[in-house]
Amino acid sequence: MKNILFIALTAFITIFGACEEKNVNEKNYYAEAGITTPKVRNKAMNEHIESFAPLYNSLGLAASAKYNGALPELSKSFSDWILKTIDLQQNLTADEQKQVDKYLEDINAAWNKQKEMLF
Repeated sequence: MKNILFIALTAFITIFGACEEKNVNEKNYYAEAGITTPKVRNKAMNEHIESFAPLYNSLGLAASAKYNGALPELSKSFSDWILKTIDLQQNLTADEQKQVDKYLEDINAAWNKQKEMLF
C-alpha cells in the first residue's frame, strides 16, 4: 500500500512539475535549498543534473508529510542518480569535473538535511 501511495505521489509531482503553469501552492524545495546548478558543455550531463530537482522535490514533499515510508525508494533513486553522474562526469573537462564535484557535495548536504526532516 505504501509503495502504491509513493508511486502515486511521485506521478503527481512529475505530472504537475512538467506543466508550464506553476501552481501557486506548489512548493519548490530544490529552489529553496539554494543549490547552485552548474552548466557544462555536455548536454547529457546538463539534462541529468536538471533531473535531480524533481527527485529532491519528492524528498521534500515526503519530509513535509513525514512519510518516511518513501525513504528506501528515494534513497535508491538518489544513489542511482549519483552513480550516473559519476559515470557522465568522465566526459567533462577538469574544470567542469570540479564544478560537478562541488555540486555533488552541495546536493548531498542538502539531501541529508532534508532526509533528517522525515524523522
